Amino acid sequence: MSNAQPVLGRQFAAHVYRRFDGGKADELKTAAFRWKDGVYVKDGADESTLTRFVSEPLQGDDTLIQGWNSTGKMYSYWIGRKVMQGAYLVFPVDETNAADATRNEVCMIAQPQGFCIVKTHEQLMAMALATARAPVKNGEIAVIVEDGFDFAATTPAVK
Repeated sequence: MSNAQPVLGRQFAAHVYRRFDGGKADELKTAAFRWKDGVYVKDGADESTLTRFVSEPLQGDDTLIQGWNSTGKMYSYWIGRKVMQGAYLVFPVDETNAADATRNEVCMIAQPQGFCIVKTHEQLMAMALATARAPVKNGEIAVIVEDGFDFAATTPAVK
């Protein structure tokens, strides 16, 4: 993805709520990011995890997100759907949402399900648009906050 811009600011923290069960998140991950050399880079990142990302508009309130680790050899794609200012529903691009003909052309019939090597931006967009139109699977909620924001200091204690 080219011409990425720091749409979330030069630095921020993300609070990502994951693995929902019974209407509640079972996991919270936090990470700080800084804009560097045209990409967001995770501060203090374990180099084996996804440590960098960029995004571009997809349609409406949806953004296509491309993430990768420090080696730059494995990419993952998600849709970020803005649900309100600073909050996004994030879910993986899923090739099974595309029509059979499109999926077979892009992913090749011989590829195992869940593994698709996309070769062109047009193919990626076809898969992303199909995912954006489908019911959300494996969604997470990402809340973007100012880097260094102390949530505990601004939240009154519950009695």
